[in-house]
Amino acid sequence: MDNPLILPASRQAVMAMLGREHRKAKRQQQDEQIVRAAISIVRRHLPGILRNPPDARGFDEAWPQIELSLQENLKSEGAYRHAYGFLCKQLEAGNRKGLWLVQVPPPYITLHYAEDGLPEP
Repeated sequence: MDNPLILPASRQAVMAMLGREHRKAKRQQQDEQIVRAAISIVRRHLPGILRNPPDARGFDEAWPQIELSLQENLKSEGAYRHAYGFLCKQLEAGNRKGLWLVQVPPPYITLHYAEDGLPEP
């Protein structure tokens, strides 16, 4: 393993090392903002699920509104997908723990097509 205190010979490599940490911290901050926005939207439409003990009654009626609010309030498609995936994962975790029993929405899947028009494996 390379010693992180020994700087590379080229200035460009040094700058890349410094920038990488900054970009990582910025991504983590953006991820946290997205998750907080998603939780805020859930709180607006289904506040009972965030209480202790949680009350998930009305989830099936509230989920379409939650999903629409995610699409409207988050700034990009990537942010929407991140929030959607986070919420689905947490809902599934709550099901496994027995906190509630809700129908977890299907995962958001992106298919990449090869040049021949068939999905890539």
